[in-house]
Amino acid sequence: MCWQGREELGLPSAWYYWADPKSISRFQVIYNIYTIPAIYILDKNHKIVCRIKGEMIENELALALEKYVK
Repeated sequence: MCWQGREELGLPSAWYYWADPKSISRFQVIYNIYTIPAIYILDKNHKIVCRIKGEMIENELALALEKYVK
């Protein structure tokens, strides 16, 4: 389903991100292929602390991840 939507909309696969790369949350991937993709950063209680839009340029993304992912 997700890859089918990606192909239908012509989105690059780089727009899909893991929300929880350390598998701390029971929700490993959060994305909606029919809107602008985003990265959701979760705290240790599985609450969303930051939403990073998929349209951010690379250096903005790096700065946001550096701020929230330790």
